[in-house]
Amino acid sequence: MKILNNRKYKILRVSKKWLVTGLTLLLIAAIVGTLAPSAVALPTATSFGVEDAEGYNDTQVLIPVNITNVQNGPVPCIIFNILYNNSVINLEGVQKGTLTFDWRTPACCNHYWGSRVAVFYDPIDEHAIQNGATGSVVLLNFSVIGESGDMSWLNFSDIQLAEDAPNYQIGTAPSKNGTFTVLK
Repeated sequence: MKILNNRKYKILRVSKKWLVTGLTLLLIAAIVGTLAPSAVALPTATSFGVEDAEGYNDTQVLIPVNITNVQNGPVPCIIFNILYNNSVINLEGVQKGTLTFDWRTPACCNHYWGSRVAVFYDPIDEHAIQNGATGSVVLLNFSVIGESGDMSWLNFSDIQLAEDAPNYQIGTAPSKNGTFTVLK
């Protein structure tokens, strides 16, 4: 009978150790889980996109792409897709916007569905887009090739707003899509 009591005591003692260890780990996980969301807030904005635009056949049109109320920044890099009907308008190039005038020259790559645009800042941290900022990030230079009355969507997708060092997280923003109309 004494042997059974010793075994029960040892089993009980081991169970208490595991219980204390388990509760400690659970408490640590709860604390980390509570603090983590504030530390990992991704860059975002209220909106990202364009207003409706228009232009005449055989002309060039500059359409600003705007970001509104940047949050969880600063933002040193932006990449996005713009989908449009390339039988109505065709992207000829991209220029710096008001919020990116100190950045490197934007790059674009045309595809059958539209274009992918990327813009990166220079190595000076103060030139990144700061929290609360609103303005144009790029100007899209379109040639108008459609006929009078033709329309094209200007839809944004895969909007990526990069966070600065040390985390380099990628956030996004709701798209503000527009329509382009060829004037008569």
